[in-house]
Amino acid sequence: AKETYPLWGPKKSVARLKRAAPELIWPSASTAGAILARHGLVGARKRTRLRACGNGPWPEPQGPNAVWTGDHKGWFRTRDG
Repeated sequence: AKETYPLWGPKKSVARLKRAAPELIWPSASTAGAILARHGLVGARKRTRLRACGNGPWPEPQGPNAVWTGDHKGWFRTRDG
């Protein structure tokens, strides 16, 4: 299946093989991935780099309660719709 569909990963390949021949016992997707990796048929995924949140350095506080932060969670309406 990997030669015919090179973009398929182990999860989709095993699912299609199970559907095509349900009477056979197929390995799990993780085992199939290990087998494909052992034979050089799958490559490692690119890892996304973690970025620091925020948009600049923190302001220097000039006294108590000079710098406040807050998290907005959930749904709330704004003036623009």
